[in-house]
Amino acid sequence: MKSLRFLLVLLLAAAGAELPVAAQSPRNSERPGPHPTRLIAKLKRELGAANRAAKLALDHGLAVRKRFRHSADLLVLNETAAAARALANATPQERKLKLLTRLHALRQSGLFEFVEPDYVLTAHATPSDTAYQNGTLWGLQRIGAASAWDITTGSTNIIVAVVDSGIRHTHQDLAAQMWRNPGEMAGNGLDDDGDGIVDNVHGLNAISDSGDTSDDHSHGTHVAGTIGAAANNAGAVVGVCWQVRLMACKFMDSTGHGYTSDAVECIDFAVANGARVINCSWGGGEYSQALFNSLSAARTAGVLVVVAAGNDGFNNDLLPDYPASFNLDNLFVVAAIDQSDALASFSNYGQTSVDLAAPGVGIYSCTADSDASYDTYQGTSMAAPHVTGVMALLLAQTPGLSLATLRQRLLGSTVSLASLSGRCVTGGRVDAFKALSTVPDGVLEISTATSSAPPFSPGSSVNFFVNVSDVSPVTNATVTGGIVGGSSLAFGNNGVSPDATARDGTYSAVLAVPSTGSNVTVRVVVSAPGKQTATNSATIQILQPPANDRFASRAALTGTTATTTASNVGATKETGEPAHAGNAGGRSVWWTWTAPADGAVTIGTMGSDFDTLLGVYTGAAVSALSVVAANDNQGFLPFSSVSFTATAGTPYQIAVDGFGGASGSIQLNLKMSVPPPNDAFASRLLLVGANVTTTGNNENATKEPGEPLHAGNTGGRSVWWTWTAPSSGPVRAATTGSDFDTTLAVYIGTSVGALTLIAADDDSGGWPASAVTFTAVAGMSYQFAVDGFDDGFGFGAPAGNIRLSIAEQDRLHLLPPQKLSGGGYRLWIAAADGTALSSSRAARIEVHALARVNQVPDTATRLNAALSFSSGRLWLDDLTSPKPAMRFYRVLERAP
Repeated sequence: MKSLRFLLVLLLAAAGAELPVAAQSPRNSERPGPHPTRLIAKLKRELGAANRAAKLALDHGLAVRKRFRHSADLLVLNETAAAARALANATPQERKLKLLTRLHALRQSGLFEFVEPDYVLTAHATPSDTAYQNGTLWGLQRIGAASAWDITTGSTNIIVAVVDSGIRHTHQDLAAQMWRNPGEMAGNGLDDDGDGIVDNVHGLNAISDSGDTSDDHSHGTHVAGTIGAAANNAGAVVGVCWQVRLMACKFMDSTGHGYTSDAVECIDFAVANGARVINCSWGGGEYSQALFNSLSAARTAGVLVVVAAGNDGFNNDLLPDYPASFNLDNLFVVAAIDQSDALASFSNYGQTSVDLAAPGVGIYSCTADSDASYDTYQGTSMAAPHVTGVMALLLAQTPGLSLATLRQRLLGSTVSLASLSGRCVTGGRVDAFKALSTVPDGVLEISTATSSAPPFSPGSSVNFFVNVSDVSPVTNATVTGGIVGGSSLAFGNNGVSPDATARDGTYSAVLAVPSTGSNVTVRVVVSAPGKQTATNSATIQILQPPANDRFASRAALTGTTATTTASNVGATKETGEPAHAGNAGGRSVWWTWTAPADGAVTIGTMGSDFDTLLGVYTGAAVSALSVVAANDNQGFLPFSSVSFTATAGTPYQIAVDGFGGASGSIQLNLKMSVPPPNDAFASRLLLVGANVTTTGNNENATKEPGEPLHAGNTGGRSVWWTWTAPSSGPVRAATTGSDFDTTLAVYIGTSVGALTLIAADDDSGGWPASAVTFTAVAGMSYQFAVDGFDDGFGFGAPAGNIRLSIAEQDRLHLLPPQKLSGGGYRLWIAAADGTALSSSRAARIEVHALARVNQVPDTATRLNAALSFSSGRLWLDDLTSPKPAMRFYRVLERAP
């Protein structure tokens, strides 16, 4: 694959693209290239960008393959079936070039925050030789697991996501440890929980977008066994954390390779479904903004991520390996050591980029060959799950640990090793017992939580929890407190509802949410024998409906351009309210806008963070509205957008709802396109003079009913001028200097539906300009239409700045040419009325040599010889070689 690597570097550099550091790293020279037909892109949040991006992608043979929960505007684009058929016989090199062409086109469009290849990621494990197959779980012994189990063996409340090649969920050491999706019923062929995946009971298969998480490589199963294989059963191994729930998130195939987009989908799924820790025993990809954003979103959700450092034997400080080299404090990067506590020969390291080490050589664990199969592997892939297991133990011991505290507990308790000095941040090996047995100092650690995420509805009830620990849970504490300025709470730790487990250090009470106010503060006081009394306060938001929840309380928008932010959290639907965009919704909020002028209007919800519905109406009562426009999804995104023609002075009522009752933050964007003053034939602008030049614009112009096709093209953005000829004779009109592909037509008549065509043209002015020549009659009014040429590709007529010139032609007299003795002709130019010419007019006069008498001047040959002035006349010599026996000439004067 080395040729691909060089191809990527050279072409991207030539295109001006920024190369990730890893693209120039020797560690990547032998790794597989990116997916041959897929790109990852994040759309900019701009009004109309989604539709333009959809058209652009389709023009390049791409369509949306998937979206992501953590970022609605993050997309995976894949080759369409039609494009695939067109490239069916392409060589691999031609396919690579096609991918790079698409990448460059999308990046250059300005519609995306970033566009990147879908890089390959690789399992960081290598099957070990038979010398390691001795069945000894030396790694658990080395990290102090046996002593740690005297403190805790874990908790089934802790979910660990194994983002890998899947897990053999029927394995004798794993079957009882598997996470079960509470919203999914196995085997009924239905998507019970409505997440788009059928029967995803134990996790997600991002490769096939299915619930089949079975492992066809064994890597994921091996990792899962080290984290949390069951204890005291018929199985051969035990995991670091006996009590745990393992979520299978499959993105790697039977070869141990997977794509970034599928890894992002797995991380997204794990975060959304309650994982506390994610194990990532893989890497080796280029820098990916999409993967970074996904792991950053996990951090925001409080999810910890353990990452294998890599198996290249390189220094990650100098040669980054992703995702291990992302600078995120929820990532814990793990190197591998062997049985002698030496850094494994294959292990990556880094004094600032690798956090700690764990056993990664000769690691015996479950495999996917059968329900009772085991094998010995080695790699940083095998080191990472040792740390993941310790994290699960720490979270089981103290569920409310903050990220900062957990990081300090884990990294501050490592065992220093000479072999790791200068090779990782801690210079040490993970130690489960030391992490769990940090000496209590008598200072209570208090954290609070609620049974669901705020805000809460007024008058509702919610369970309120106080977690009390001093290194380990404090089970004999007294917790008192209540709402500041209100009722007190009765806390218990006796296993009686709302308390889940007796004497576990979590004290529970029922909080009655006040019916008024925007928030409530709960203050607790905690004391325990031999401990310092501590206090803690938590302010909880109360879910009051938005101010514009009701139609009668709709917010006002003004002007031709408006952007506003709001929320529909807590909103409701009124009696008699319509189903916006045909969906029941249920959380609508309202605005009103009165059109300041006639014109086209676009209203959209780009920038909102949920799947919106949008409806625009006229009417004064919520039960008596007339639909103007409605939309669910804009292009391939869950945002909504409508366009319509507004009438000046008309109030329009705008509703934003959530698809299926979804709610979140709203960004509402309104833009009115005011047409140019000469959009309508009846409003055409007056031009005066024999030679006149004017400028204009056809942005937001439209075509009128009954309007003809100018130059035979559909157009659609025409503007009009009227000009009365001051004298009879030839006239030339042209759009030279306009900045888009124009069409030009000249008519006589007084209404747009009853015009007589005089002349029309598309590109005779030299593309993209148009030019016509016609004989004018003095006193006759001529109507000029300038439109954009519609190329039929679905983008409509173009628009831009217009330059229209009208000039009388051939009002100069060309005297009979004089044949020169040496060949060629001398041409004399005089005024047709016999008056003397001014030498200053020479700069505007052109002489053209024609092949035929009726040739259009702009397609003829302009003579470049300078005009000379003599006695009120101008002359030049035509010495063109070869010298023809016969010539036709035409003289014209450009508009000043």
